[in-house]
Amino acid sequence: MCKVWSGIARRDGRCFSMGNDPSHDEILFSAGLKDDTADKDELAFARVEIVPPGGDYSLPLSKWEFKVDEQVRPTWLAGKHEVAARRALKSWAKEHIIRKGDRKVRDGEFLVFVGRSTGEVSDGKARFYDQSTGEVSGGEAQFHGESTGEISGGEARFYGQSTGEISGGEAQFHNQSAGTVSGGMARFDGQSTGEISGGVAWFYCQSTGTVSGGKARFYGQSTGEVSGGEARFHGEAKRAVN
Repeated sequence: MCKVWSGIARRDGRCFSMGNDPSHDEILFSAGLKDDTADKDELAFARVEIVPPGGDYSLPLSKWEFKVDEQVRPTWLAGKHEVAARRALKSWAKEHIIRKGDRKVRDGEFLVFVGRSTGEVSDGKARFYDQSTGEVSGGEAQFHGESTGEISGGEARFYGQSTGEISGGEAQFHNQSAGTVSGGMARFDGQSTGEISGGVAWFYCQSTGTVSGGKARFYGQSTGEVSGGEARFHGEAKRAVN
């Protein structure tokens, strides 16, 4: 998973990124750069990231950690490159990290919501952390930590202990996230949990689901309680008996 901010450090001390895309590959493609050597003395650039320790986005930028995302570290990489990277991060954060209030994500935009901020996503891309909330009708969104989302369209992924209400679109639940599904499509894996009253849902790994409507399929070691709708169990998946 890409970090919210990634950059490319150059031998001459510069560091640059792309405002609306944290992918190293996209940054390199846009700049016309490519790997053509594994010689640490001849490398033309280095992939770098600056991330908050423990995923705590409430921390000030000065507490975020500088990392080099390379198997071979260039010999020329020095402190001046970290200084340049932190300067680029600070400039980027002013426009892309929303710490309070409401904000709508525009077409082609990438925003990060933290704290108790609220985002509306009908296009573009967004990530939600901490206790932020998002309404998604289009575009792409990720929810982390204890963030919450209402999904009526677009694509959404939930991680950590985030929660989501799905009435349309597509959603994936991972880790210990939880979702209620009344429409659309949802996939649950890890130890995630789902309540299904409509739409279509798939359960994998050790996820659990309660089904009162809609359609559900259980695979792996998932378990389900069924009081209505349609459910099918495959492999080692188990149907709980009330």
